[in-house]
Amino acid sequence: MSHAFPKVSTSISVRRTIGSGNTIDLNCSSTGDSNATLELYREGILINNETNPIGNSSTFNTVQTENITCIYQSTQNYSISSETWWVIITDSTPPVVTLLSPSDGSEDTDGIIDLSYNVT
Repeated sequence: MSHAFPKVSTSISVRRTIGSGNTIDLNCSSTGDSNATLELYREGILINNETNPIGNSSTFNTVQTENITCIYQSTQNYSISSETWWVIITDSTPPVVTLLSPSDGSEDTDGIIDLSYNVT
């Protein structure tokens, strides 16, 4: 019969926001079973599977929200345990603004300035 599960934890907060192209360390550990084998998943794909504690340095390039899950599989003495965290990847590329008009050196005569520009 399985007993209470060990606590699974990670180094990132439940929800973390980072800019695209950034790398963070994903660490997972379990208390209560020092010899625990843990599984670390990123978007459902196994990225590490080792004895407690485990980790992975991951770069996040795509603007989206990704889930990170740490799983402690059940053993003779403990029940399965898992926690999921969310990494929110934002666009960290600044926009490029190109002024089309008025041209450099233009003078305003009526107090009204019409701007034309491209933003990419």
